Amino acid sequence: MLIPRILTALVLVFIVVGGVFYASDSVWSSGVFVLAVLALWEWAKLAECRALWLKILFTAVSAVLIYLLSPFINGYAYLLVTIVVMLAVLSVVVRYQRTQGRVGLNSRPLMLLLSFALTLVFIVALLALHSSVAPAILLLSMAIVWAMDTGAYFSGRAFGKRKLASYVSPGKSWEGVWGGALSAFILSYAVLSFVLSDTPFTERVWISVALTLIALLSVFGDLFESVLKRQADIKDSGSILPGHGGVLDRIDSLLVAMPLTYLLWSVYTV
Repeated sequence: MLIPRILTALVLVFIVVGGVFYASDSVWSSGVFVLAVLALWEWAKLAECRALWLKILFTAVSAVLIYLLSPFINGYAYLLVTIVVMLAVLSVVVRYQRTQGRVGLNSRPLMLLLSFALTLVFIVALLALHSSVAPAILLLSMAIVWAMDTGAYFSGRAFGKRKLASYVSPGKSWEGVWGGALSAFILSYAVLSFVLSDTPFTERVWISVALTLIALLSVFGDLFESVLKRQADIKDSGSILPGHGGVLDRIDSLLVAMPLTYLLWSVYTV
């Protein structure tokens, strides 16, 4: 499993870096919408839509709505939708943990609605960040989340004792989270020191702190998917990525991080 996992990771890095730096907005948009379709299909699986026609219907209708709505979800509308979606994700995770796994998101329509809304704000963020922000900043925003995940994994294995959310994801620990946050901050400040070298030291520090906070909040994307996977009693959201599972297994944290990152840069550039 290790070799397929490494090879898949290398291919994904090549695609993401190439797309961020070299793809035109139209090519990037096409790739992002393909990603949306794959994610929507897996959401339908997590919602236990067993009938093939129901999966196809949800995926097709949601993809069309995202395509039609994405140009108009901006400004205060985007802020409002993102806040509502993030609070809903947070409430699902907290409720599942507090009820010891007895109560999660049991309504299929609500599950599909929240999954659609989360995908919508994620796609809008990817499109907007690519067209209006420096490519290095877009890649940094993703890399910080990956640094958070990697740092959390190794810190958790080395020092993990206190469970973060034992009923949602027993493998995660508070020590892992703080180790991941430290990794995210170090990477963020190091890159910003080059990308924003002309900005004051304190400003770079505060931006790094904000990006690290977003990386911390991105854990809820991972936990939200874990709740749905536990409810559906499945290990992975899919099998399209050898050694990694499904698309959602790779972008779950980004689903929360990228919309918040877009809001951060929108405020910063005003």
